[in-house]
Amino acid sequence: MQGVDGWLTAKGTFCTLYIKDTVDLKALNSKIDTYQVDYGLLARPVLLIRKPEDEVLYKFDLIFMKVEELLDMRPAGAHVDVKIYKTQNDLCKVYVEIFNEGMWYVSFYVYKLNTIFGCEEKITADIIAHEMAHSVIDHHFTVMPPRKIGEMLAHYVELNLREKE
Repeated sequence: MQGVDGWLTAKGTFCTLYIKDTVDLKALNSKIDTYQVDYGLLARPVLLIRKPEDEVLYKFDLIFMKVEELLDMRPAGAHVDVKIYKTQNDLCKVYVEIFNEGMWYVSFYVYKLNTIFGCEEKITADIIAHEMAHSVIDHHFTVMPPRKIGEMLAHYVELNLREKE
């Protein structure tokens, strides 16, 4: 993982992680429970643990693969950036910077930036899967589906993340 301008970065197969240098990597890793996420997958990302962040990156790629499997959507060249902040308050400030309005979401996805935003305080595998579903859905169709349809599909992924399918 490389540090640039207060961010630690790591590039995986499906995700590039940008983790604020104030985030506790061990705590982040422990909050992302991938138990049974690999059910039904014919392939898995390669797990090479050389540094503490390698397991976190593996989990993000694993979740992405499961999302694609659940949706039966595999957009060509699928890749998403993920920015992880320390606190919910930090995340809210970013939302205001982007949209010029307040919010209190535990995470969000911005299509124009192809980026998922989350925070160490609230992150879970289910939340990550939900936001990744938005990315997969938005890049699968030539015309993005209505917002409510995308939300319904993302919710389906969140609820079925640990199912055998």
